[in-house]
Amino acid sequence: MQTNPEIEQITDYAIQIAKKKEHEYVLVEHLLLSLIRFKPFASTLESYGVVLSELDNDIDAYLDNVENIGRDETPKKTNALERVFNRAVTQVLFTGRRYVSTIDLYLSITSESQSHASYFLLKHGIDKGGFTEHWNTHYKESDVTLTDTQAKETLEEFCTNLNDLARNDKLEPLIHRYKIHKKTTVHTLGHYPTLSISKARRMRDDNKVLTRQKNSSKTPLTKYEHLK
Repeated sequence: MQTNPEIEQITDYAIQIAKKKEHEYVLVEHLLLSLIRFKPFASTLESYGVVLSELDNDIDAYLDNVENIGRDETPKKTNALERVFNRAVTQVLFTGRRYVSTIDLYLSITSESQSHASYFLLKHGIDKGGFTEHWNTHYKESDVTLTDTQAKETLEEFCTNLNDLARNDKLEPLIHRYKIHKKTTVHTLGHYPTLSISKARRMRDDNKVLTRQKNSSKTPLTKYEHLK
């Protein structure tokens, strides 16, 4: 799944809101406030008929009255906030899309039915079905891109830096390579297939590459090599 810079920006701003208010936890309401202040999403809400300033004031006032003090630490996520992101990701996976978008966050927030965030959306007349249709036809993605820091963090999360492994002498050198040809004794589709295995021995494990005749099984030779 690809990283969406829009979601990165919205999440970062939600954390900033929590820090500014000296809150110990980032709530679903922090995320919603960040979402409706994100310009492309805000424009879509306004074209749907939402009075954005009133919605913003309601959420902001609620957060100002939350007893959630944590001046000396980076705000932590709540279980509810984690559910919102997990639900949004699951929605994306099951619809075959590549990344989480703002509508996924919105829909996931509405599913937190016991939250004030969900209440404020209902209070201001934002119908889930109606707004989703409106978003599909009116939303215009921003041209925001990942910062250098965000890009570096994404690379470090999903990739392995082979240069670093080499500098620290952690790459696995190949010791030798050889081939084994073994005729199996398993009758498969009326004939006895011949399978070949090319084995690259490493320090900690073996890489096996099997080649075979069409419609023949690789399992017997694999088991043979394992026992050997």
